[in-house]
Amino acid sequence: MMEGQQALELKERGNAAYKQSLFEESISLFSEAIKLDDQNSTFFCNRSMALAALGRWTDSLKDAKIAIKLNPLYVKAHCRLLKACIELNHMKEAKIMFMVSNKK
Repeated sequence: MMEGQQALELKERGNAAYKQSLFEESISLFSEAIKLDDQNSTFFCNRSMALAALGRWTDSLKDAKIAIKLNPLYVKAHCRLLKACIELNHMKEAKIMFMVSNKK
């Protein structure tokens, strides 16, 4: 199986685990997908979502930033970044990122 296809399959398994509230498992699956394809913004955004579900806001913020760097127009990634900033009480950064995202 090609790495790209294998990475997409891991992402789908990660999504399924997330829907079953198996957040640690979904993080692990998204991480495996990232190892195979570290240029796919969806993988980072999805891992950010799973990290947020566990309250791991600093890690969630980091992944959201990577997703945005890979795809600046990725609205979900911007939402995840803003949510993490708010949860971490990084209001100044949240305001700046919100203003930047609205200009795109």
